Amino acid sequence: MKKKLLSVTFVLINLFVVFSQNAITTWSVGDVQVDCQSGQICYPIMVQSSIDNSQLSYTTLRFFYDSALMGNLTIASVENGYTVGLVQQTFPTIGDEFGFTTDIGGFPRISVSPNVSNYIDIQNGVPTHVFDLCFTLLTNPIPQELCSPLIYDNNHTTAGTGIENDAGYFAGDAGIATQYVIGGGGAIAGDDEAIQFLWSGDSGFVSPLDTQGETVGSVTTTGCIITGCNPDTGTVSGHLYIDTNGNGVQDPGEPDLSNVDVVVTDAYGGTQTVTTDANGDWAATVPAGATVAD
Repeated sequence: MKKKLLSVTFVLINLFVVFSQNAITTWSVGDVQVDCQSGQICYPIMVQSSIDNSQLSYTTLRFFYDSALMGNLTIASVENGYTVGLVQQTFPTIGDEFGFTTDIGGFPRISVSPNVSNYIDIQNGVPTHVFDLCFTLLTNPIPQELCSPLIYDNNHTTAGTGIENDAGYFAGDAGIATQYVIGGGGAIAGDDEAIQFLWSGDSGFVSPLDTQGETVGSVTTTGCIITGCNPDTGTVSGHLYIDTNGNGVQDPGEPDLSNVDVVVTDAYGGTQTVTTDANGDWAATVPAGATVAD
């Protein structure tokens, strides 16, 4: 009898441990889109979970952004009929601390409310789109390459240390607060993490941010956003002929190739097709940078 009783007790303890763990909810930014005509830039807000078959519930998100580069915050492309709204936005003097171009940075707080009849499924290791955070670019003209971070208020000094240590960068700042449900059940708090976009936290930062002049982190200058706007352009050209003797030079009697398509790929991956004229000549206008013609 004792052996059976001990066995049952052991199983119950293990079940409690498994179901009492909070899923890790990791927020990130998807492929940023820039509209060169309107000057709008949109950051897709994405979330993934450490477990399968969970659904996003009530959530609060806080961000930092460079208000010298972007303004006029709006919310767009909300999934599944959720309600997403700007609760509050301040402009604290934290720009230098985060590596922005000026000392002023934007600090919005966003609320996410679920559509309980059509939850957003969040899966293990699969980033899922929730909404877009959009701004008007304040740079004129819009540069071809833009290093404009969107930073989740998720303190990197406590990353990976458990839900009890989740916090933002300011004293008393909750940062991200995610809730999820499983099978339409009660809300469960997520253990929040963030993959920062074009920004890296400083390993020497001592939390919380309460003194001007501290270095919280810096803007990443590699892998920046390629806008494709207002590129410096140049002309590439060529001549096609049949090199009958293979010496790399057009000798007398070697004919020009007319009406032949040439595919030109520019430095940003854009392609265009041009056709040789009656003399075998072709030309194309392309952005500055390495160009390939086939």
